[in-house]
Amino acid sequence: MVQKSGAKKALAICICLVVCCSTIIVDARALVSIQVMLPSSGVISLDSQPTSTPTPTPKPTATPKPTATPKPTATPKPTATPTPNPTPIGLPTQGTNYEPLSAFLGTNNVPLMPNYPNNYAAYDTSITHNGSPSIHLLPGNGWAQGEVDGAWVGVSPGDHLVFYAYVKTGAFAATDPQAGAGFGFDMGAETSVGGGILGSASNYQIGHPTGAEKNFGNPNGFGYTINGETGLNQVGGLVCKVPYGQDWTLVVYDFYIPTEYYHYVWHDTLAGQPALTCDPVQVGWIVFWTYAHDNGESWFSEPHLYINP
Repeated sequence: MVQKSGAKKALAICICLVVCCSTIIVDARALVSIQVMLPSSGVISLDSQPTSTPTPTPKPTATPKPTATPKPTATPKPTATPTPNPTPIGLPTQGTNYEPLSAFLGTNNVPLMPNYPNNYAAYDTSITHNGSPSIHLLPGNGWAQGEVDGAWVGVSPGDHLVFYAYVKTGAFAATDPQAGAGFGFDMGAETSVGGGILGSASNYQIGHPTGAEKNFGNPNGFGYTINGETGLNQVGGLVCKVPYGQDWTLVVYDFYIPTEYYHYVWHDTLAGQPALTCDPVQVGWIVFWTYAHDNGESWFSEPHLYINP
């Protein structure tokens, strides 16, 4: 009986050990997922948390570089219109003046008007330039009568001529496409059919200011000499036409007498006579004249003409 009792006790102890070991193993497996946290209070708190894989921090998107603002295209500066020079800088002042104001006057200081006695011009001592009197082209006569002639002066081919004068214009609402006042000139010679004004063609007299020089189509603009116009070798860019409403303005021609031979000549252009054909001839004389396109009024004073200054 004693042996059986001892055997039973030993069996019971073995069973208890087996049960205890199984419990310890189960508890140990459960503790694998237990995290031990120690809060700031010093009390240990056990909290079962699932293990998570950290999300990778995304790389920041690169900020795109701003598109460069294109530089604005520079606006081209307008070409400056030459300003009339009020003083004769660099112009001759010594030597023989072949076209003084007196050369434009006849008996009793009456201006030399091709259409005289229409009396469209007058000697004027009240409107002066530097104290010098002027010749006044009266308003209301139009282009056909607005001319006063100077002296006919002998020249030779190749001569260097410098002519200048001062022009003043009255206020006027111009409508003529080449309105304004200025000077022109005729070149002539004694020919095989008589003396007269020479031409390079049957419809054009040499040396006359052209429409381009008079700024044709711009009645309120200045006109300027252009080298090569009508075959003249001349200094370009000099004022040759003055619009209305301007104070005293310097008008200048600086050119050379042509050396070409011509075979057209006019005896009387005012009568509308056509050109005649003549033997080839060169320029032998020149005459300057003033004009006023449209029905405004103008004055000119202190004209000068120098030859080979």
